[in-house]
Amino acid sequence: MNRRRALVAIGSSLAAAPVAAAGCLAPSAGSPPENGDGNGNGNGDGDGNDGGNRNEEIFDDIECPSFAENADRTVCWHTSDRDAEPIRLVPSPAVLDLDSGDGPASIEFVLSNRSETPVGLNPYAWAIKRRTEEGYEHVAPDAHVEPWTTIEPGSSYAWELWPGNRTPSEDGDQTPAGSEDRTPPEDGGGEDRPMPIAHALDPGTYVFGIVGTVGSESEDSTRVEYVAPFRIE
Repeated sequence: MNRRRALVAIGSSLAAAPVAAAGCLAPSAGSPPENGDGNGNGNGDGDGNDGGNRNEEIFDDIECPSFAENADRTVCWHTSDRDAEPIRLVPSPAVLDLDSGDGPASIEFVLSNRSETPVGLNPYAWAIKRRTEEGYEHVAPDAHVEPWTTIEPGSSYAWELWPGNRTPSEDGDQTPAGSEDRTPPEDGGGEDRPMPIAHALDPGTYVFGIVGTVGSESEDSTRVEYVAPFRIE
């Protein structure tokens, strides 16, 4: 089987307070998703661990990794309980098959705030790490800008990864359901879509992470690292 490297574009679609940065409003702006099983099926409770979900077996040997030295605690999607952790980062789907021409064309990571406390973060300070035999190696980004936004209670923020089996310079003629193209737009996005950032990924197991500050400035705040493993096949 001839596997290509995945070209990944990560764009931010905002469903929280406005921020002076590139991106667009998420379709469900203002309310966290109630459904989604981590496989992009939208028929679960949002914890990615519904009965029969093969993600449990794939990520069963992965503990909850932590990479942020300044974080007070770490919350991982695959090891945390949805009821105990009202603020979580969930991938959909958690497994993306590069060889499938009719499956999902992207992975969306949604950080939903179902608590009564605001979460502040720099949406561009995300990180992707690849799991190796020695541990984890940093993949992206090399640097990021410094805007700040707040995810109010009842809102969410989403990052979308576009791992395509074609590069933007090739003719993207495959169009799976729910996607206009197998590759991210080359013109930098627009008002109705996220701004893409391209990276090449090989098949393997990765984690996507972001650090947020839970609590307002007037009260004791906690820096929490949110981590979600995902797999590219």
